[in-house]
Amino acid sequence: MANFQPTLSHPKNMVGVPLAMLADGATGPLIQAHLVRAAGKAKLSAISLGLLTPDRDLTPEAVQVTAAGEAAYGSVDAALEELSTLQGSRKRFVDVAQPWTAPLQRALATHPLVGELLTVLPHCDTPLSLPRLTQVLAATAPALVDACLLADDRSAATDLTEIAVAPTDLDAAGTDTRLLDVDVYQSQTVSHLKSILWHAGVLTSAGADTSQLTPHDQMWALDKSTVINDLRRTTTEPTEVTV
Repeated sequence: MANFQPTLSHPKNMVGVPLAMLADGATGPLIQAHLVRAAGKAKLSAISLGLLTPDRDLTPEAVQVTAAGEAAYGSVDAALEELSTLQGSRKRFVDVAQPWTAPLQRALATHPLVGELLTVLPHCDTPLSLPRLTQVLAATAPALVDACLLADDRSAATDLTEIAVAPTDLDAAGTDTRLLDVDVYQSQTVSHLKSILWHAGVLTSAGADTSQLTPHDQMWALDKSTVINDLRRTTTEPTEVTV
């Protein structure tokens, strides 16, 4: 699961897919009725989130999601009805759907990129801008950064190895200025990922609208008030991050 390319930004649309698959009725129409009209995008995003396999079978994390819904609301059908009440809501998912907080966060943590975030961010006393975060992650997980955050058609000058090992043209915060260019990033993926992690209680703020993405204004910080304890990963030697 190297790539993380959700096509939707609200986790209810992914969490509800396993429920729809187990509920009475055809999956596609149930997704459209209770979650989002774009049933195909919901399924693809559920795969990206780690709730479905590429063959569209339930993963162990999806089983936890459905079990949490059934325990809280009595049945998968009732849980799906509960998610239906959130259509059009601007409220943060963890604030209105607390039974799914732990299984959703654990599902997200299975993705290597999110795992890297959960390793780096606990050691940061201040939020990291998107360019600074990219530069830090490039030092430990360049392949993930390349696959999940950066645009395929970015300038050849934006070489991750060079940026990680020998950054040049640093700004006052120590960030390579080549990472300040919005065209360097997969804007939709970055925006959706950040919004999903905010809704899931992992980050303190949501992603900007894709058309308004300004890399240096996008700050990433762990929400220590809502992220569950066993996701706050630590390392033997704290990651050195200059902010």
